Amino acid sequence: MISSTFRLFIVKKSAYRFCSFIIFMLLLMVAKESNALVESKSDTMEIYLQNQITRALDSCNQNPDLALEWSTKALEKATTYNYQKPKAELLRIIGLVYYYKVNYAKSLDYFLLSHQLFKKINDSVGEATALNNIAIIYRNQGYYDKALEMDKQVLAMRKQIGDPIKIASSYNNMAVAYRDLKEYDKAMANYQEAVTISLKNKHSESLDLYYNNIGNLYYDLKFPDSAFFYYNKSLAISTPLNHKQMMANSYTYLGEYYFHKNSYTEAIDFLKRGLELAQEIGIIYEIEWAAEHLYQAYAQVGDYKNAFTIQLLYKQMADSAKNSEIIQSITRIESELKFEKERELEKIVQSNKELESQLELNKQKQTSNAALIAGFALLLIVGITYRNYILKSKDNLKLQEQKEEITAQKEEIQTQRDRIEALNKTKDRFFAIIAHDLKNPLGGVYKLSEVLQSDYETMEREKLKTYLLHLHNSAEKAYILLENLLQWATLQLGKISVSRQAVNLLEVMHDNTDLLAGYASQKNISIKYESCTECIVHADPDLTNTVIRNLLTNALKFTPESGSVTIRVNFDSNYWIVSITDTGIGISEDDQKILFDLASQSKNIGASKEKGTGLGLILCKEFTELNGGKIWLESEPGKGSTFFISIPALSESKEA
Repeated sequence: MISSTFRLFIVKKSAYRFCSFIIFMLLLMVAKESNALVESKSDTMEIYLQNQITRALDSCNQNPDLALEWSTKALEKATTYNYQKPKAELLRIIGLVYYYKVNYAKSLDYFLLSHQLFKKINDSVGEATALNNIAIIYRNQGYYDKALEMDKQVLAMRKQIGDPIKIASSYNNMAVAYRDLKEYDKAMANYQEAVTISLKNKHSESLDLYYNNIGNLYYDLKFPDSAFFYYNKSLAISTPLNHKQMMANSYTYLGEYYFHKNSYTEAIDFLKRGLELAQEIGIIYEIEWAAEHLYQAYAQVGDYKNAFTIQLLYKQMADSAKNSEIIQSITRIESELKFEKERELEKIVQSNKELESQLELNKQKQTSNAALIAGFALLLIVGITYRNYILKSKDNLKLQEQKEEITAQKEEIQTQRDRIEALNKTKDRFFAIIAHDLKNPLGGVYKLSEVLQSDYETMEREKLKTYLLHLHNSAEKAYILLENLLQWATLQLGKISVSRQAVNLLEVMHDNTDLLAGYASQKNISIKYESCTECIVHADPDLTNTVIRNLLTNALKFTPESGSVTIRVNFDSNYWIVSITDTGIGISEDDQKILFDLASQSKNIGASKEKGTGLGLILCKEFTELNGGKIWLESEPGKGSTFFISIPALSESKEA
């Protein structure tokens, strides 16, 4: 008979099991709901990324800035949620944006990152597309043979993939490369192959580009009427598709055709359309090209007002294109270095993989051979085992040497990258100085000389004298900046030789205050200095003079009107300490930290809206150190600044 206590125990145990079952089912339901929510969120993110990719890709050559904004935001999301394929495609799209903005260095960086990521995730379609973009950069920088080599590689990859539209695109790219190399027969054959494949697959999206390129080839071959026929075929396809860049190209080419036929009215009509579309797209070289021919056509029909207006636009675009061309030529070598190093590393890694595979195959063969002859003799087995051990040791040693070599090459590549990055920062700052700071004084010289030329006969004498004074001041500023640039460049090349001798600081101060007296007088600034006796230093006279002049110029530049600048000289522990104090705007603590760093410092604006390049202070620091001294400052915003330099004293000099 079961006791009541035991029955109670059974009831409690059953209740416990039932409750446990209910809790388990609830947890299972929650888990399913959670997984469903995660999957839903994942699907939503994939849709968002794909939409952003489509929008940015469609806007690359029509609104590059908007495409850059969309693709950058989407890239952040793809990186955060670890969507590798969308991330690789977004990196490629950003590269395309910078390509259309004619910034080939940045474009190449992003194409390389995209290519590496596509390769890492084994996406051969994306890898081929990124490599195709890299080939285009090489072609635009004049490496036609390398571009053709990569185009052939891309074509082979796309044939293996089996995408006819991409294959047609590769034939077109190879044709462009052959045209650049002036192998016109091969170029025409490849263009025709691209057209044939597109027509066979009923794909008209790229036919406008192929027909336009065939027109260009006929133009090179001196068959303008054939070129005219293909430009019209291209326009007939691009217009309903709203391919604005191809439409702009066709209109401009047709305008050129009519111009050379002396049909200037028709030429103006087509060139105007081409220019309007080029301006809408915002690609500099397209605008420059259309504007150049349009102003010439206006001039031929006697419409000089419009000719002058369009010529100004052409010159503006030509200047921008020229500056861009200069920068691209500087980055051309470093771009080649980047990709060649990447390709070297890939070859080494691939070689290493093949070696490891071969070693594994050898090991398997050796093991198999050992198993087959194991029954013949124990001594033979021992001998084979020992032989295998020796071979394996040698192979492992060889593999270790390969790995060490790869590691060393990786370190060398990283060193090269760091050096390129540092050179880029210095280059960017250098061009900023030329583009902005040299523009103002030279602009002043240009404008003043223009006024003097036009109004010289009627200008009053006092006004003429004032204009000449301003002209002199602008030229003086430009000269000082150019002199600093020349000295900086000479310093960077290591061609400055230091010749130390006895230098009288008093004479240096006299010369520079006399030189800058006119500048100080314009701003009503008084220059005071405390005289010294026997303040003779042991230094290079040119370096010393440059440092004093730059510091005094800066003090006058950042001191408001009716202010003052004071020069003092003190002796301290075998050094003469020169201090230059101004009553200017002062310098914040943050700016003081980067004041002597060309790559990091920002520009400051003085009380009279004058801008400083920062280059003068860099020269002051490096020249002072070449003289064996140091430079430092004391400053507080709103209360002026004091710059100090120490210069070794001549052994027989004494304190004043």
